[in-house]
Amino acid sequence: MRLIRYVFFAYCIAEIASLVAMGSWVGVGWTFLLLTAACVGGCLLISKMGKDVMAILRRGSLQAHDIAAALPGAHLRLFAGLFLISPGFVSDLLALVLLLPPVQNFAHEKVRRWLERHAPKPQGGVVIDGEAVEVPPVRARIDRPDVD
Repeated sequence: MRLIRYVFFAYCIAEIASLVAMGSWVGVGWTFLLLTAACVGGCLLISKMGKDVMAILRRGSLQAHDIAAALPGAHLRLFAGLFLISPGFVSDLLALVLLLPPVQNFAHEKVRRWLERHAPKPQGGVVIDGEAVEVPPVRARIDRPDVD
């Protein structure tokens, strides 16, 4: 637990140092513009990911391995979008690394293997097609002798 605190503290110091360095190199205005552009890019990336996942779900493909096969590297693009939204250039650099195709292919293989081992296997069985009708509840009248 202590190691996590030190790593997070070092990450925060690195982000602040990168902001100060970029601000002194290109100016405060351009630094703010770059941070804003990265944030908008992250939002667009996450928005596109959400639309892609919803399109898959609309097609009716609800199996975990089908979603993983249709969207290789989707989890990395989601994390890259989150890193782009967070302010700082160290997180932006990490996001760009996550968007590289070799990194996505490597992670996709790892996730695919994990899903093959841990995802529930479809069971062979009989599917009965039918309809359901919702019946409204019946309110029973309670006779109370003391109330007219």
